[in-house]
Amino acid sequence: GSTGNPMIGDQDPDKRRRVVCDLIYSHSLVDWKLGNRYIFIRNWAENYKQSRIKIIAKNFVPISISHLNDEKIIWLVKYLKKHPKTVLFGYSSSIVRIKNYIIEKKINVSSIKLSTIVCDSDELPEGDRRELEKLFRCRVANRYDNEENGLIAISHYSGDSFHVNYPSLHVELLKLNSNEHVKPGEVGRIVITDLYSKAMPLIRYDTGDLAISDDKEGRIKEFKQLFGRKSCAFFTYDNRLVSSVALSAAMEVFQNMSRYQLLVCANYSYIFNYVGTLTLVEMNDLLKRLNSLLGKEAKIVINKVDVLKENNFTGKFETIVKG
Repeated sequence: GSTGNPMIGDQDPDKRRRVVCDLIYSHSLVDWKLGNRYIFIRNWAENYKQSRIKIIAKNFVPISISHLNDEKIIWLVKYLKKHPKTVLFGYSSSIVRIKNYIIEKKINVSSIKLSTIVCDSDELPEGDRRELEKLFRCRVANRYDNEENGLIAISHYSGDSFHVNYPSLHVELLKLNSNEHVKPGEVGRIVITDLYSKAMPLIRYDTGDLAISDDKEGRIKEFKQLFGRKSCAFFTYDNRLVSSVALSAAMEVFQNMSRYQLLVCANYSYIFNYVGTLTLVEMNDLLKRLNSLLGKEAKIVINKVDVLKENNFTGKFETIVKG
């Protein structure tokens, strides 16, 4: 994965076939039929690159995030206008970047007729999902999976919760600091048991991600909300666990803020650095939003900077959370 130590997992042929079947069925529920042409946006590292014959056979167009510049987005818009009923699939942050560029440059995409948009790998803020639906006039689904287990959950309908792939995986939500089940509505660690992976059974495998479910203790069939990586969540002044996605949602109204950085310091004090230009009214709004998110008694220092000291994320709005 993108974080942690690299790991190699063995999968037997039956597990691989099951992963493919899970994807074919789940994709069909969000208007992605087997054989549809699709744009595949990801980090096309050497170990993921496929031959020209496979690309033609699978009917997809690979786009690397390292090449996703303004020129490539313009090319993609022209391509989609010529190829209706294409599926746009890839990292949420990359698809949001495409959406932001189209809106910023006021590009007319009314003639584009996508079959569906499926976001993957990183979290999709609700505001961005709504803008994507409005811009492209199609369903936007969110997929949650990993290399080890395959499909874990998918949102079948825009705005709905995530439907867990419980026929293939036994999913539990455990407390952050113990192996006890969380109560319905409580944030918990996503822990998976995958006995269909016979070559390498994964028993109570901690994915490193967090979620909320209203299901009773034990087998989870639906996620009410996905929080993403545990390492990207933080506690507020009033002891609430908050995902960086909630921060992104609160910041999306500030169009003249190109990047931001939240530093979580000792004694529940916070430093918020941003790149961009904000009016006095926007600054007051920013402080209110941060207080609402972090707690009314939280000590918050806001700094305007020219360059962020660390910049490891892609997309228009970038968040770095430090404990």
